[in-house]
Amino acid sequence: MYALRRMAATAAGLAMALVIGGLIWVDHQWPSGPSTPGAAGRPEVILVAPGDSEVVCAGSLKLPGDGEDAVVYDPRYDPRPSSAESITRGVVAGPDGGRSQELDGGSEATDLPRRGQNLTVVSQEVGEAPVHLSALADPSGEEAPPAAAGATYQNLADGDLRGVAAAACIPEGSGAWIVAGSTETGSSSRLLLTNAGLTSVRADLKLWDGSGPVDAVGLAGLTVPPESQRAVLLEGFIGGASRLAVQVTASGGDLAVFLQHSRLEGLIQGGVELAVPGLAPAKELIVPGLNVTASSFDDARTSALRVLAPGKAAANLNVELWGPLGPVILPGLEDAVIKPGVVTDLSLGGLEAGIYFAVIKSDQPVVAAGLSLRVSGENQPEEFAWTPSTAAAAAQGYVALPEADLTVLLGAGAAKATALELTVIDGRGRAGQSVTVEIAAETTRELSLEDMGGDQNTAAIEFQWNGAPGALALTVSGQGAGESSGEMISAVVPVSIGVSSSEVRVYPARP
Repeated sequence: MYALRRMAATAAGLAMALVIGGLIWVDHQWPSGPSTPGAAGRPEVILVAPGDSEVVCAGSLKLPGDGEDAVVYDPRYDPRPSSAESITRGVVAGPDGGRSQELDGGSEATDLPRRGQNLTVVSQEVGEAPVHLSALADPSGEEAPPAAAGATYQNLADGDLRGVAAAACIPEGSGAWIVAGSTETGSSSRLLLTNAGLTSVRADLKLWDGSGPVDAVGLAGLTVPPESQRAVLLEGFIGGASRLAVQVTASGGDLAVFLQHSRLEGLIQGGVELAVPGLAPAKELIVPGLNVTASSFDDARTSALRVLAPGKAAANLNVELWGPLGPVILPGLEDAVIKPGVVTDLSLGGLEAGIYFAVIKSDQPVVAAGLSLRVSGENQPEEFAWTPSTAAAAAQGYVALPEADLTVLLGAGAAKATALELTVIDGRGRAGQSVTVEIAAETTRELSLEDMGGDQNTAAIEFQWNGAPGALALTVSGQGAGESSGEMISAVVPVSIGVSSSEVRVYPARP
C-alpha cells in the first residue's frame, strides 16, 4: 500500500532529494561522463548510487507520563475517546519498492510492493508506536533516486487531548531544533526521541526558556535503544516555563525528534499539537502557514512568533508578514531586539484574519517557530498550532492529504511573482486534472481542496512551480464535539533532507 511514481532525472549539477512531511520533491542530476582513472595525483571519479530515502512518522498522542513513566488517570476522563480519527498518509517513490516498520523494539519490517516508478498512496491508522517508512533505491543506480514522505493526522473532537495534531513524517538526523512548548501549570511538553537504527543512540539536550539557558541535571547522555522511541517529559527538568526551545544532539546514530505539547486547565481542554524541528540557527528564515484570527494590538493572548538567538550576542530582527493583500508590517516587528539566550514571543496582535507567512531577517543566527492560537471564550476549550521555520520549497513535489473529517487549506507564498501548478492524485495513485494559480510577489494564497481541483477522494496533490519557487504549508482544521465545540487547528510544513551526491572522488595513495 505504498507508492512508487517516476521522477525524471534532470540535466546536470548537484543531486538533491528533499523530503517534507506531507510534501516530497526530488531534483536529481547525474554526472555526464563515466568514471575515469586517477592520474598524477588526480582523483578518480566514481559514480555511487543514492541510498534509500527514509522518514519517521509519529505515533499516537498520549497523556503526559503515559508509557515508561505511567501515571494513573481517572477513567472518567478518557484521553482518547472513541470519536478519535487518525491516519498516516504518504507517498513512496522508488524503483525497488519500500519498507514500513512500527518502531516498538520487536516488530519486523513489512516489504512494500515494487511497481517500477508508479506512485502509490499510503493510508494506515496511526498506531501506538512511530513508523519507519523507507523507499528503496535502485542498486544499479540507473533509476532516479527514491523519495518517501508523508504526515500523520490525529483528530480528537473531545477528551483530555482534544484537538487536531498533524505532523510531518521527518528524516532522522544528528541534530534538531524545536522551538515550541511550555511547562506552565496544566501544560506538558513531551519530547519524543525516535531511533530507527540497529544500534543505540546517545541524545544530549539543551533547553532555553524565557529567562535563558536551563541548567538541569540529566539533560546529557540519554540512551535511545534501537528500533524504538524514548519519551522525555521536559517539565521534569524545568517547571513553570511559559516559553521553551530545545536542541537535540545525537551521537552514535541518528534520531527523529517530535514534541507533543498539550494543555489542560482543570477540566477545560487547552489543545494539543505535535511540533517538528525547524531550521538550525540562520540569519534568514520563513515561518509559513500562520493561521491567524482577527485581533487587536492590546489583546492579552494572540498568535505569536517565538524566536531564540542561541549565541552570545543580541539579535536585531526585521520581520515582514506576507498576507493575502501583500506585505504587512506590525509595529515593533520591523526593529525587534532579541536578548541572547532568551526565548521571546513576538505578538501578532493587530492582524486581520487569514493565512500569513513570516519572513525573518536577523543580524545574528536565530531559530524560530509560529504559534497560531484559538481562544473560544471564558471556560471554553482552546486550541493551538505550532509551525516550524523553513526555507523556500523545491520546484516540484507532492502534498499528502488527510483521510479524516478535516478542512484542508494549502497556503502558498512567494518573494517574486510566480505560478503554481497543482494536480490531484487519488487513493490509487492516479493523476487527475491540473489547475494553475498565480501568486503575486510577497503575498499568500489560500487554496481549498476544491480550488486545487480535488474532492473527497483526493489523497495527494502534486505541485510544480512555474517560475521562482515559493514556500508551502498545509493547514488543517476541525470542530470539537458537544461541550468541546470550537475550531481545532494544526499545520504541516516543509522539513528537508539531502541525498548523497552520486559522485565520489577517490584520491590515489601517496607513495
